Amino acid sequence: MNVKQLYRWKLIVAALGYLLLTPSVAQDIPQAEQESPALKRSRRFSLKIGPELSLYRAGTAQIANRFGSQWTVFGLGLGSVEKVKTGTQADTDINFFFGNSGNNRATLIPAQVGARYGLRLGRDVVAYTGVYGGYSAINVRSEPDNVRSGWRFTPLGSVVAGINLNQRAYAEVRYYRFGSVNRFNFSGTSYSIGLRF
Repeated sequence: MNVKQLYRWKLIVAALGYLLLTPSVAQDIPQAEQESPALKRSRRFSLKIGPELSLYRAGTAQIANRFGSQWTVFGLGLGSVEKVKTGTQADTDINFFFGNSGNNRATLIPAQVGARYGLRLGRDVVAYTGVYGGYSAINVRSEPDNVRSGWRFTPLGSVVAGINLNQRAYAEVRYYRFGSVNRFNFSGTSYSIGLRF
């Protein structure tokens, strides 16, 4: 047997060994990990989209009288709902609130960092709570009070509780404690829900 024949037999034996071992290796892989090429492509290229609704209620009658009792923000969310991990983790929160009544307007942009704790309640359900602190940019215009503050920065803190359903839906309640701007205190509670399809 010459060198070429020996090399050819080695290739044949290696190919047969590969073909015989591959089914047994595939059987050892859990069913959840065996995904068809079509499923892998759908995971790679799918774009989740859905509605998001936020409602902010300031806690004082003064704010309700000047800027409305509740501020509603309706938007469109792209991508999966943020994944919430179990245990404690660092987190950030940036939001936007706008209230107006007549010529009176108030814009709040709170930005915070904090710690969030997630607790798994089921296979795809994670509840969470957290504590945050940071600063907010606030711009106030109130004609009856002759106030046009321009942009001011004030410290704030917040606490949050929510639930995450398999990165396809969430519901959250957050209480904000803002510092005052021109005697206006915008501390209040936000309620948010979101869906993805």
